[in-house]
Amino acid sequence: MKIRTEFFKKGEACKVAADIALKNRLYVPGFWLSGELKKIREYGDTSIVISFDENNVPIGVAIPKSCYWGNQLWIFVRKSKRRMGVGTDLVNTLKNHESFFGHYNTSKGSIEFFNKLNLKF
Repeated sequence: MKIRTEFFKKGEACKVAADIALKNRLYVPGFWLSGELKKIREYGDTSIVISFDENNVPIGVAIPKSCYWGNQLWIFVRKSKRRMGVGTDLVNTLKNHESFFGHYNTSKGSIEFFNKLNLKF
C-alpha cells in the first residue's frame, strides 16, 4: 500500500488538518483524541500529522500532546490499515518536526507498538 504522510504546523494549516481528521473519524469515539482534535480545529495550537492512502483518503493521525505527566504522542490508525507501516510513518514524520517522546499507557497493542519504536511511557 502506498501512503502519503503530511505534517501540518501550528496555525491555520493544523486547524484544517484537525477538521479533516474529525470529518473522517480518525479517532475512537469516547476517547480523548476526538476532544483534542476539536480544540486544535478551534485554536490551531498543536501540530498534526495525517497519513493518506493511495486514493487520498485519510487513514491515520498523530499529535504531540503536552500533559501534566509529560510530553506524549496520541495516534490513531484505521483498524483495516494497521500493521502496514502507517503508524510508524506517522511517528517518524512527527519525530522530524517535533520534540515529544513518550506515550500514554493504553492498550496492550498500543504499548507493544510504542515499545517497538523505542517510545517510553
